[in-house]
Amino acid sequence: MAVVGLVEIKGDPKQLLAQYDKAREVIEKAPPPPGLLIHTCVELPDGMRIANVWESEEQLWAGFNNPQFQSAVRNAGMEPVKPTVLRVHNFIPFAQAQVR
Repeated sequence: MAVVGLVEIKGDPKQLLAQYDKAREVIEKAPPPPGLLIHTCVELPDGMRIANVWESEEQLWAGFNNPQFQSAVRNAGMEPVKPTVLRVHNFIPFAQAQVR
């Protein structure tokens, strides 16, 4: 069953997004983790929110606990935040485009 992992981090959005981008550069050098369908990061007035759609909760936790992911986040100056996990009721992939 598909799930969404949600993480909200409070703080200065510009600093948080710079740290996120530093971690993302390292993470994107590896193949995507098995089961990750969609990744989004959005700026909030008081921080950032990350939402990931995974094929299963087991794959979510495998991705979160991956030593390379943990290391990339810590090396960017952040601590990994355990996501809130929610079951997906419906998932419709409308496009295969990357937005940057």
